[in-house]
Amino acid sequence: MEQPEPGWDQPDDGASGSEPGPLVPATHTRGEPGPPATLEGLPAALAERLRFDTAAPARLRGAAVPAEVRTELASLWDGVIAEVYAEVGGMDRRTAFRRSTITRVLARVASRILSAEQAVIFAG
Repeated sequence: MEQPEPGWDQPDDGASGSEPGPLVPATHTRGEPGPPATLEGLPAALAERLRFDTAAPARLRGAAVPAEVRTELASLWDGVIAEVYAEVGGMDRRTAFRRSTITRVLARVASRILSAEQAVIFAG
């Protein structure tokens, strides 16, 4: 029987054959509903490198895109990055690419996209 994956407040003890991972913030348990993740939960250097203002394609950040749309795109972009990190941050590659982990990541991302879709429909 497979051991449950470590939660947010538990380190990976290396039982899966990987090196022990670091403790990660105890915001909520992986795979369970909780508040939306934010970029503040990422290490500062990583958050800066992946945030919308630096990592998104220039055509999405350019002046041709209306400011309101850019704001919503930035929120969606940053939210997706945060949700993915909330699920896989601190995991080894093998664990991160398990079917169960990918399913949880996609569910979290889907909820963000659904929220963005609802905002577009409401504004449209």
